[in-house]
This record gives sequence, C-alpha cells and structure tokens, in this order.
Amino acid sequence: MGVAGIIRMLREYCKMQELPAAVLASVLCLFVPIQMAGQTWDDHDRSGRFVARDFGQNYLMTLQEKGNPIIYTNGDNDTFPLWYNQETEGFRTDARTCNLSYLQTDWYIDQMKRPAYDSPSLPITWDRVEYVEGQNEYIPIHTEMKAFIDSYFKQANELAAQGDTTILSLVHSIFGENPYELKEIINRWMLGKNDQLKELLKKTGKDIQLPLIPTDSIVMKVDKEAVRRSGMKIPEALGDSIPEYMTITLRDANGNPKRALYKSELMMLEMLANANWERPIYMAITVGSENHLGMGNHFMQEGLAYRFTPFDTDKLDSKIDSEKMYDNLMNKFKFGGIDKPGIYIDENVMRMCYTHRRIFTQLVGQLIKEGKKDKALAALDYAEKMIPAINVPYDWANGAFQMAESYYQLGQNEKANKIIDELANKSLEYMIWYLSLNDNQLAIASENFVYNASLLDAEVRLMEKYKSEELAKHYSTQLDQLYNEYVTRMKGK
Repeated sequence: MGVAGIIRMLREYCKMQELPAAVLASVLCLFVPIQMAGQTWDDHDRSGRFVARDFGQNYLMTLQEKGNPIIYTNGDNDTFPLWYNQETEGFRTDARTCNLSYLQTDWYIDQMKRPAYDSPSLPITWDRVEYVEGQNEYIPIHTEMKAFIDSYFKQANELAAQGDTTILSLVHSIFGENPYELKEIINRWMLGKNDQLKELLKKTGKDIQLPLIPTDSIVMKVDKEAVRRSGMKIPEALGDSIPEYMTITLRDANGNPKRALYKSELMMLEMLANANWERPIYMAITVGSENHLGMGNHFMQEGLAYRFTPFDTDKLDSKIDSEKMYDNLMNKFKFGGIDKPGIYIDENVMRMCYTHRRIFTQLVGQLIKEGKKDKALAALDYAEKMIPAINVPYDWANGAFQMAESYYQLGQNEKANKIIDELANKSLEYMIWYLSLNDNQLAIASENFVYNASLLDAEVRLMEKYKSEELAKHYSTQLDQLYNEYVTRMKGK
C-alpha cells in the first residue's frame, strides 16, 4: 500500500510515465531497510559470538565421561543447545539429554526407551500401555496408607516372635519385605502387579483403588559396590560407610508434602530405581526446584549440573565436588567469545552469563572452605578474564558480591574493592533516582528504594569488615543522607 501511494504521488506531481515512477518509487523505498539496518545492525550483530554452541557444550562437558550419563533439562535454553551439539556437532553423543517437560508424553517416553547415537535407551521398563496417553497421568499420594501397612507388619512380627512365621510370609508376599522400597512401590502400588494386594484392598470395604503411592517417604536400597565404581565423589565425612538406604522425601518447591506425582516424575523415579548408580544421572542447575521431587538434598554439583547421589549432601555439608568442578570450569568449559570487548549480548545470553559467573563463585567458596586458596584465586581471576565486567556488568544476581567477598578473604583487597565499588555505586544510583521522583511516585516505589538501600548497607558492611575504611566511609555517609531524606519525605505517607 505504501509503494502504491508513492507511485501515485510521483505520477501526479512529476507527470511521469508508469514505469519510471514505479522504478523511482522502488529505489526510494530501498532506503527504508537500509536505514533500519544502519540503525540497528549493532543491536543484532552476532558475529564472533558462539555462546549457544559453547554453553550447550558446557552442560554436556559437566557430565562424567564414562557410563552413558543422563541429564534432565526443562527449558529451551538448557535443552536445544545440547541437542544441537549432539545432533549437529556430534559432541557427547554418548550422553542422553532428557527434557522433563516432554517426559509427560507417551511419544517422548517412546523415544527415551530407544537408543540414540552412542547412548543406550534410558532405564525405563514400563510397558507402553502403562504410560500411554490417559494412563497414569498422575498418581495420588495417600500417606494414611502407611498406618494400614504398618498394622499388618506389627501383627505379623508379633506372631513371628512367638514362632509362627506363616502370617509374616503372607504379609511379605503382599507388600514386599520392605513395603516402602522404591521398586516395591512402583510394581505393587503404581503398576498393580500384585493380585494379592488388590484382593486385600477390596476386602477392606474402603474405597481404596490403585494406582496410588502409600507414603511420601520412599527408600531405595543402595548397591554400595556400584556406588564405589560409579566415579561419584564419596563425602569424606562418610569414610567407607556408604548408607544402606537412600531416603526420598517427596516434597514440592516450598518443602510441602506432595499430594501426587505426575508422569514425568514417575519416570524419574523409575529411572533412578533401575540405574542402580551404574549410569550417572544429572539435573541441570537451571531446572527449577519444583522439578527436584524433594531430592535436592541428594545433589552434588559438578559444574552446570547436579549429580544424583545416595548421600544426604546437606547433612554432610558436601554439595560441591570441587575437584571435578574446578577441572570442568578451568580446563573444559568454553565461553563463546563473551570475553571480546564490544561483543553483542542479548537478554537470554546475559542470563546464561550470569549463571556461569555464579557457578564460579560457588566453586571458589567451596575451595576457600577446603583451604585451597591458590586454586580459589586462580578460579576467580579466570572468571574475571572469561566473563569480564565490560560485557557482563557486576550485579548481585550474578554473584559479584560473593566474588568481592572471596577476593577479600584471599587478601586481594584491590580486586575486591574494584568490584564492591561498582556494586555500591549502582545501588547508590538507584537510590538517587528513586528520590528524584515526586512523593506519590516515591511511595509507590518505596519497596525498591528500601531494597537498594539494604544492598548498599550490606556492601558498606563488607568494606568495613575487611578494613576498606575510606571506601566504606564514602558510601556510608551517602547512605545515611539518602535514607534520612527518604524517611523525612515518607512521613505520613
């Protein structure tokens, strides 16, 4: 419509013939995309940037080299770069990327049950009829059934103590020797493969129907020799005392008991039960805790992924395998050119840059805790080199505060001051901007002002703790002045 209008205008104004007018209009209109390209080229120039490829490889390089590992992912940015690397670059085709969002569907479970490239099928033994669409979409958790089961075991054990083991044998044949063991729950309660249990539930006269899960605290027997062979780090606090059982407490992201498990969660438990620690299973660190099934206390971080372990890593204070993680970050990971000055970094790439800086700070914190200060300093300096502030500005969200604190702990006050100064100045700028608003606007933005004031307060305290007194005094004075102005203006609001 725009070109036709220009042609008409030119024809009337210049008295030109149809062809010359059309040609002239087309030439003029060519300036529109040229103008657009000229003004926005630098905002879309991806030359020299290989972040999607390299960050995808970093996920895969986190995984153990042996054992055909499995990694659970969930979103686009932690899935498609991995698939690209495996299917196009031929990188780590021995590993299997399993997207939990798709694992809710029968067609995707079909794919996971087939080999792919150099990766064998996933350890899923369910028949297709047991996971086909409409079947076992979710299974409710009925914790009241635990008392029902325990009552039978109590009576049977009392009789067995008197010499009559007949009832105990019958109870074992119905519920299994350990009724809360993961494989027993899958086979008897989820898939209904025990006719005696079905008959017993009918005879109770209650409306109890399978499938169901009779407890929110499941145990899994641990093959200790398989764990020793697996290559996972065994926490020093354990020595050689690997636990007999792993306890899985089914919880949501807020720590509340789950009321049901969806198909993807059932498949996760199925794989965990059958892998037997001989096939490493990982969870990408970018997968939300709502997908952890309450097993976060069994995770050990090795880079961009947590490894499932049979240990309670929270209680053992062993959340990071610093040796593997150091090797991954320092020797294997690639950074897609983000260290080049002026490289274009969009919002999605910036989020992944934040993630990479954060895992460096997590590694450094663990190394300092272990007394490995030389390695900690090397990792900090390498993070500064490969993820420079010129492209990825310091921010609380990307671990910059922890970087400054670590530099202080390592006696590198000049490097620490540089980071904390930039963070404090950013907090200060936000506070000044909020105070430039009128009183009504400031009242609406009150929470944001107080938040930035709290950040600046924490930054000042860190400076004071490590004797950066001149810097601390500079920001402390301004913090007091600005906060007093805020309090004065907000009186009565």
